[in-house]
Amino acid sequence: MTGRDSIGPVRTRLIGCLLLGALALLVACGGASVGTPPNVLLVVVDTLRADHLGCYGYPRKTSPRIDALAAEGVIFERAIAQASWTLPSMISLMTGDYIYATTPRLPDDRPALAELFRAQGYTTAAIVANAVVGREEGFDRGFDEFQVGFEMLGDLTGKGYELKQNAGEILNRRALDWAEEHLTEPFFLYVHYVDPHMPYVPKQRYLDFDDDYDPLEAGRHPRYETLMAERPDLRDAAPDEIAQVRDTIDRYDGEIRYLDDCIGELIDGLDDLGVMDNTLFALAADHGEGLYDHRRHDFYLEQDEASAELELRGYFSLGHGKHVFDELIRVPFLFHGPGIAKGHVVEGTVANADLLPTLLDLAGFADRPETDGLSLASVLRDPTRALPRRDAIVSFCEQVTGVVHPTGGLKLVRPNVPGIPVALYDTVADPGEDADLSASGDPDHTRAAAALDRWLREREQLARERPHDTTYLEATLEKMRQLGYIK
Repeated sequence: MTGRDSIGPVRTRLIGCLLLGALALLVACGGASVGTPPNVLLVVVDTLRADHLGCYGYPRKTSPRIDALAAEGVIFERAIAQASWTLPSMISLMTGDYIYATTPRLPDDRPALAELFRAQGYTTAAIVANAVVGREEGFDRGFDEFQVGFEMLGDLTGKGYELKQNAGEILNRRALDWAEEHLTEPFFLYVHYVDPHMPYVPKQRYLDFDDDYDPLEAGRHPRYETLMAERPDLRDAAPDEIAQVRDTIDRYDGEIRYLDDCIGELIDGLDDLGVMDNTLFALAADHGEGLYDHRRHDFYLEQDEASAELELRGYFSLGHGKHVFDELIRVPFLFHGPGIAKGHVVEGTVANADLLPTLLDLAGFADRPETDGLSLASVLRDPTRALPRRDAIVSFCEQVTGVVHPTGGLKLVRPNVPGIPVALYDTVADPGEDADLSASGDPDHTRAAAALDRWLREREQLARERPHDTTYLEATLEKMRQLGYIK
């Protein structure tokens, strides 16, 4: 058993060891000068799929400010979130560990990212729009200042859409006010925007793209035609249904355009305060979003009381949290700041769990916990270096678990509930994940699927040997209801 797996239940032991060291000095080339540790700004965007950003090849101008940061920093071509909905994904991101089962709160036996920064003398703050990332779930650990969800924004279900349309600006004001009060000390600031999470209600000016982009060109049209060949009765209503698909994607993209403005405003504000030159910036997302890309499994259709009356859209997935297709788990991963190379795209597959060890490494911390995530700091400093070797990357939701081979592109999807089939996809040859290879009969596919399944089962067994609660708190369930995760 590795040190990672045998860690004791008291996280304070590790943090105490970290406190024995002096405040780390950043010595990377181009980094901050000796004695001035870098500030760290972590921006997490809710529900942001990578392929709807310009820097990831999207033809629409949804993200000019993010694209500019990417042009001056490093992005990873394929980053995988460790879950397809917020709570487990953020637990992974804040601990550097994979998720293998329902995990309702930050584990007590693992140090959280903010705790590790505070242990090194940083002042820490979290300004978080999504209430699921809350105190009840343990996310306030290590933060000197923690502002979250409905405390700031109010109850979105009771106040309509106006408040959500301005949520990013509210977060920015609070983040910049806090930063202005802590200019003389190194800080770790975590800002979590709720856009572009449902409902998609951007202000009108963010809907004017003035382009002829057709979202059905992104692989959707052949899937719709396949369904209509099976169900000719759906064809009459198809034009209206497809128009609604286009409108949904327009609105989702409009939310991203608003979010992009907010990130630009935050960066400009910190620059005006004179701190950006010595600030490491990281951009991540908790998960992506399904926009009628893939067919819903019969398992979900059978649970849908209205399934007998469904039109075309109803047979395709909108939202997140119920599968691990790439549109749900492939997220942006961007780094910018002192010591980081400029204008590079790193090919290959990395994990959101890599964020914790990477930020600690970039900040110069010599002592870091052992995690499933791996430090990418050496690649960020010199993108010609190879990515660290790993066996597989895990992405979890309650219904299925995906295990991704980091170099070969294969993704095994294994069900966690009855009624959903096993699937195997080659995400390089088939980026739309249309061809299930699990029953292809190809011996190479059979061996690869067996190896991924064996690796996953071994890790799941190790996870079961570390007891943790799997019951959601009622407070968490209520927040999930308000955000639309459960009824």
